[in-house]
Amino acid sequence: MPTPDELQQLSDDIRRAGAMLVQVAHDGDPEILMMIVNVLNACAAKPAWWAREAQAAEVDQIVADIIERARSG
Repeated sequence: MPTPDELQQLSDDIRRAGAMLVQVAHDGDPEILMMIVNVLNACAAKPAWWAREAQAAEVDQIVADIIERARSG
């Protein structure tokens, strides 16, 4: 599960991408556009990674519970 600091960092990254979008709209700079695409891809990847980690942790806990029941039963 992401920490509050990680969620804040993601929020800050998204805000930065928004500010860069405004700059691109003003200047039409293709380099900045590519930077925005990279930042947005990174922002999109974080929640997906956190979701996979949470799911893996849940599966690990279920397996640990099954093993514990098998040992005590």
